[in-house]
Amino acid sequence: MEKSEVRDCFRSVIKDEEKGKKHKGLLIEKVNDEMAKTYIIKAKQNIQLSELYKKNGFDYLIPEAWFYTLYYCALAILLKFGITSRSQRSTAIFLKYVKEKGLI
Repeated sequence: MEKSEVRDCFRSVIKDEEKGKKHKGLLIEKVNDEMAKTYIIKAKQNIQLSELYKKNGFDYLIPEAWFYTLYYCALAILLKFGITSRSQRSTAIFLKYVKEKGLI
């Protein structure tokens, strides 16, 4: 993973905000343990939903619930670094980068 890809995720926020848009990248903020806990709670709820879907014959909904389980966990990890994201792509890029650097 190139450092420039991660840098671009942060720069896209500046460009979006200059245009008056909601950002679609990574934003540096304070570490937020409480919000991270909230995302973990949401992830656990999605696991419970998956179990309900399976029990009640709605198997086709399980992949979406699992996706959001993983995504909420990813957002919680970002918050531990003091990063917020409104982009699944940027979230994945950042996680891959910090994993390759041995930070997680």
